[in-house]
Amino acid sequence: MGDGTLWHSAFNTSAANAIYNRQDAIYIVADNKWTAMTGAHENPNVGKLMTGEDVGSDMSIENTFRGMGVKDVERVNPYDFKAFNEIMTRYRRDTKIPKVRVLISEAECQLQKQRRVKPEREKAIKAGERVEIDRLGVDAEVCVGDHACIRFNGCPSLTLKEGPNSLRTAPIAAIDTTCVGCGVCGEVTTAAQLCPSFFKVTKIENASWLEKIKASVSRLMVGRPAVRTPVTSKEAA
Repeated sequence: MGDGTLWHSAFNTSAANAIYNRQDAIYIVADNKWTAMTGAHENPNVGKLMTGEDVGSDMSIENTFRGMGVKDVERVNPYDFKAFNEIMTRYRRDTKIPKVRVLISEAECQLQKQRRVKPEREKAIKAGERVEIDRLGVDAEVCVGDHACIRFNGCPSLTLKEGPNSLRTAPIAAIDTTCVGCGVCGEVTTAAQLCPSFFKVTKIENASWLEKIKASVSRLMVGRPAVRTPVTSKEAA
């Protein structure tokens, strides 16, 4: 359930019932600090009113669940697929005593984050500040076109294109310019040991003279504008 729905009604209609009846259940709370279904406004977990005023509230999902008697409450970054999967595996195996377990999947909504980050980044670039922009890509020579990456996470930046190898009839995966570099696609495929074709690149705006020299040497030696590094769970997180 989302954090907005949790505050709106689920604490008393769903969570309280499960805790009271000692259900063997895992609650996953998508804590992205917004209530999307009714206008993408703040909720009590944010600590701000819809007007933007800071109310200094100490209300939190974790404290509320613990106050209701839930002992197993953990937070995890959903972009860290490996850590998320490890907690879920441990929760599923812990079935000796029926009880409610809560996993708070905490990360800012990417849509809202980009609305905040993009203007800040553009302002910094215009001011001549050094800015790093992460992007994900798919190596066309490595991708075999099984499209598991698209089925597993459904990122809108993932699409298909014709591959460079005429012997492979299936179209290959590709990432378009809408990529925000969150790392979910590479994180899922790497952690699930599905595909080695994902890589991460970092674009540097207003680079230093030393970085420009290194990039020039790299282009001369490798023949590519940047060095590609495979995505690992640590990098994607």
